[in-house]
Amino acid sequence: MYLYLAAMTLPYLPGCGSFVFLQRWINDAHHAFVMLLSERIRGKVSQYRDVSQRERVTATLARNALPVLREYITFMHDLVSFTLNSSLSMAVILFLLPSKLALGYVASFMLCLGCIFLLRKTIAASSSDYEIRYLAYTDALNKAWDNVALGNRYNEAIWRRRKEEAGRNFYKAAIALQIRKQLGNVLLAGASLLPTIFLIVMIFRDGHASPPVVAAVVVNLTRIFLILNALSALVYKVLDLSSMRAKLEVLFAPVSAPLGGVPTGVDHISTIDINGTKVRGRSQVIDYFSSVEDGRFRITGPNGSGKSSALLALKEQFGSRCFIMPTNRAGLAWKSVDETLSTGQQMISSLQEVVSIDDVKYILLDEWDANLDQDNAAEIDVVLDALASTRMIVEVRHMRG
Repeated sequence: MYLYLAAMTLPYLPGCGSFVFLQRWINDAHHAFVMLLSERIRGKVSQYRDVSQRERVTATLARNALPVLREYITFMHDLVSFTLNSSLSMAVILFLLPSKLALGYVASFMLCLGCIFLLRKTIAASSSDYEIRYLAYTDALNKAWDNVALGNRYNEAIWRRRKEEAGRNFYKAAIALQIRKQLGNVLLAGASLLPTIFLIVMIFRDGHASPPVVAAVVVNLTRIFLILNALSALVYKVLDLSSMRAKLEVLFAPVSAPLGGVPTGVDHISTIDINGTKVRGRSQVIDYFSSVEDGRFRITGPNGSGKSSALLALKEQFGSRCFIMPTNRAGLAWKSVDETLSTGQQMISSLQEVVSIDDVKYILLDEWDANLDQDNAAEIDVVLDALASTRMIVEVRHMRG
């Protein structure tokens, strides 16, 4: 009894263990991808304000990476497992049944390979289109809160139109991909079943099969067709590999392809004032600050003159010695900033944390006084005056300043 229970239980242990290692494989792959893409975008100051690149990378990191990697790795795990099981089953059947059936398996396999060769490009193209449409649709859905929760009917109507269009394109691409997959499945089923069915019929019709052989064929006929169906499913998985690889290529596009062509905004610096001195262009801005060690400097100019671009140019020039706080700094990670505090108190805590960084000599502030009342702005002004004795403070003030 114990041996029987052991024989029935022990074979499951390797399979259970494989799923544990599968999850670890998924975890390691996702962690490596996040590190790879994070490194790819590190220090891309010139692309910081490129909204399309920001949304593309954010969607890839936050929403798409884990599901796509999990689906691909699970698919490969199942493909290998299915291949081993099917190979063992076919080996056993071929050992028991006439050798002519081996010819049927070979013919089925070759026909299936031909179908895969013919279908793989169209499946891959449809899969790529599906992933691209999916990214566009999720991007539209990601803006639902801003456009719906505020109750502005004008913005909501525009968002709904764009959402509906992106949704139609995505659902259409999903249907097209599934149709192509199922047409391929039908072709593969026919390619895998017909040759062996023909040989089985011929064995019974030629009249030379011995009674034991006929009995073996009849007894194992159901199993034969199960194995043939397994062969069809196996080959279909190989066909689906083109689809999975296409999804993976779309996922890795931000890693392998350039993040953008022309830098966004960094070179667009027209005439601006720095403490009353007029400068124009990136090179003059950098030259102005090249010999400055401390002090407080305010950049002014009309809208669109490149004030924020000047800050990005300085950040790109001075690198890690320079710390920039953009207009929208809510997403920046801090150690000691309490998010329950007021905006002004959070700003002061952020500045205190920046000053504690040893290598930082230049602090760049882009409209730091936006959304602050006069009392908070005056309090931070005092803090900045004190910091300017040991650091270089370059600021772009809000319009009221």
